[in-house]
Amino acid sequence: MEVILFYTFISQNASEEIDAFFRTLPEELRFSISQYQNQKDRQARVLSKFLAEKLFRQFYPDHQLDWKRLKKDENSKPYLEDYHFNFSSAHSEDLCVVCASVNNKCGVDVEVLNPLDVSVYKDFLHSEEQDYLLKSQNSVDDFYNIWVKKEAVIKASGLGVSKELNEVNTLPDCIQVNGQDFFTNEVFISELYKVFIASENPSVKISVYNISID
Repeated sequence: MEVILFYTFISQNASEEIDAFFRTLPEELRFSISQYQNQKDRQARVLSKFLAEKLFRQFYPDHQLDWKRLKKDENSKPYLEDYHFNFSSAHSEDLCVVCASVNNKCGVDVEVLNPLDVSVYKDFLHSEEQDYLLKSQNSVDDFYNIWVKKEAVIKASGLGVSKELNEVNTLPDCIQVNGQDFFTNEVFISELYKVFIASENPSVKISVYNISID
């Protein structure tokens, strides 16, 4: 089994190229993206669609991704109607990431590494995670490991916001969510960011590529 991750930095893409790709998207998607007030948020969402299209062609080289097939299930997890194409996207600051697999549930999350007060997030952590951080010598770094894993696993599970974050314990190698087993792998892209992929296979092959619009 393989999960492929494509990533790009907003700053490595010319604004003109991002705008040009934006104009290729269906009207409904363009309207949704346009609702974001912050330019970087808009650009990140455009680039996520660009990466998803590129990933789709990796698995279905003879097909063009038809965004009209994009649907959401009862938990708001996006999927492509009539295709085995499990995908997940995330962005933080300048970095956009999208992962995909045709036969494996997968999820990805990314966070820029900023100083923070770990105690603010206490109510969102499992009791074992809270205890672990209290004993940690580097609670901020350990917190980011927990948090990004947690988001990636919840995305992979498809439960999204319907699952309480503090019900998911990310400390075991095998992370269970509603009877489903998930395993996480860290992907190093930059020392400024923390990135994790979650999938159903403990020995999944992960391939990582930097892509830009040009």
